[in-house]
Amino acid sequence: FILKYGGRFREISESHIKYLHDRSFFKKIDSHKKAYWLGFMYADGNVYQNKMQISLAKEDCHMLELFKKHMKSEHKLYKDGDHFKFLINSEELVKDLKKLGCHPRKSLTLKFPNKKQVPRKYINSFILGYFDGDGCIQYLKQADRKGRRDKNHGNQRWVFQIISTKEFIRSLEKVFKPIAKNRTITIYKEKRTKENVWYMTMGGGCTKRESKELPIRIYKYLYPNINFSLKRKKDKFIQIIKH
Repeated sequence: FILKYGGRFREISESHIKYLHDRSFFKKIDSHKKAYWLGFMYADGNVYQNKMQISLAKEDCHMLELFKKHMKSEHKLYKDGDHFKFLINSEELVKDLKKLGCHPRKSLTLKFPNKKQVPRKYINSFILGYFDGDGCIQYLKQADRKGRRDKNHGNQRWVFQIISTKEFIRSLEKVFKPIAKNRTITIYKEKRTKENVWYMTMGGGCTKRESKELPIRIYKYLYPNINFSLKRKKDKFIQIIKH
């Protein structure tokens, strides 16, 4: 009767699926939106067995809700202490993420995606997603020669930083060199561990006009194609630029 009127039986592989989602979301990175979420997965996501999982602190759980929405997912978020988890059991989704460079236990072996994985016209949004997961931009208080601190931030510095493996950071450095122009990009290893943990850092003063040129260029590179990124980091960028 079902087949007669155009219906179909569920495949055996579909019979256990409780919640729907866009299983083809990571089949191909063909939009800034997908590139952003792949970057976010590179930073904070995890794939194991046939599961895709991402866990965030309570203050950022709205990003998981947005990720769910973009993936057309009906899955529920799971609370785990002060964190929330978004988990999908999908062999197809995990297979696609692995092809895109998001591997199990990737934190110490991560490599920057090649042009086939993420077309270069979307790479800025990929980097933004990664930055929202494993990057920061902040003020660092800096005393003057007499040890005084200016109440109006005159002796503060801004710092833009991303953490990853040495291989990922070296590739990222090549992307940012044209943006940095004649400004220094510092690459260094995390000394508190013997593991493959490295930083890429750029920074400068907060008062002189020329000091604002680099954060403005970084901002204009990262944000033009995405309007749903992590607000607290974007707000810090704007604060530094407008200060």
